[in-house]
Amino acid sequence: MIIIDWGFNAYHMVLVENEAMQFMDQGDELHAVDLDGIIANSCEDEIYQGSISVGSTPFFENTEDPFILYMSEGLDDCQESNYILPGYNKSNESLFLHYDYSDDEFYELDPVFASWNGTFGDTPQDTLNFQYYSAADDKTYFINESIPFTPSMIEGDAMFPIEYTYDENNYIDGEIECEFNPYAFEFWGSITSTVQDMQLGDQFATFVNGECRSLDSALESPFGDPVVLMNIYGNAALSIIESFDQISTRHKDNFITSNQQTRNPNRFNIYRDGVLLETNIDNFYYIDDDILDEQFYCYQIMLIDENGNEILESMEQCIDLGLDLSVLQGDLNEDGIVNILDIVILINIVLNGIDDPNADLNEDGIVNILDIVMLINMIINN
Repeated sequence: MIIIDWGFNAYHMVLVENEAMQFMDQGDELHAVDLDGIIANSCEDEIYQGSISVGSTPFFENTEDPFILYMSEGLDDCQESNYILPGYNKSNESLFLHYDYSDDEFYELDPVFASWNGTFGDTPQDTLNFQYYSAADDKTYFINESIPFTPSMIEGDAMFPIEYTYDENNYIDGEIECEFNPYAFEFWGSITSTVQDMQLGDQFATFVNGECRSLDSALESPFGDPVVLMNIYGNAALSIIESFDQISTRHKDNFITSNQQTRNPNRFNIYRDGVLLETNIDNFYYIDDDILDEQFYCYQIMLIDENGNEILESMEQCIDLGLDLSVLQGDLNEDGIVNILDIVILINIVLNGIDDPNADLNEDGIVNILDIVMLINMIINN
């Protein structure tokens, strides 16, 4: 997904999983609504705030792409510049409505968030769900509670661990199924937790939208009962809705649909690796379906005028889909640790002119003393 964000006011973008909207029919729409947003188009308007659709997307049957809600924040600058822009008010709660084309009615939806908490403008956070394996029962139980993931989070400690609960009737037989690579994530956090009657050797696992993010065993606490120190990994989250529960409540009365334009009223060309990929785009994102795994791609966006002439270019942004995140940089002997042994190996590579691309730590195409200095600094700083 290539984001085209050249506007000046704030926005919030929500990705809706394709499966979440499959209950809709062609012509239906999904709306994100602020019941107390800015609805005025002019500072002379008598009513400033009310119910407003701040983002919408039509339902298309024949697509496997996720659906995108691009929601613009309202701006009330009437005091300073006599300018006002319809949109959501930051920190207001969101409401999601299904417009049923056949009924010509709006119906309320209850979203299930994979990340984000449903408040406009809030930084999205992955929702952490947990499973507990009891070795004595040989069963994996689903924990009732969930909490958001934040980088560098520290929740609970050995003296006061977080006490989780579970339903004894909500389980699967056997151990937790969890595979994950900690090197595939940018951020780290920890949760010290326990459950009633937990024993040494029992396990806790953390999941985000079905993806495992940690697996740790119960240890003896200095203060008595066993605890689990969960080291949890994650990346910067997107606002994601994974499903909706339909509600019969209608919302046609007093519902005002925003008549504002999209955030970017201009049009754009998109280039991939210097070759024109798509032209005359007037949306705020573009999904490139024609890519291959293990490839390296660079994208650039060009602003075009009304005659189709390119008048402004963005910086080039690149992504390496073949990056092997399972390889720890500097771990030349592949023992999972970067230490003095790797320095010895690197010195030997430099002195003997051995061709090893993993030794080119600064990626300048040459393995030399600069890579040794970089490796030493990596070890000292970490």
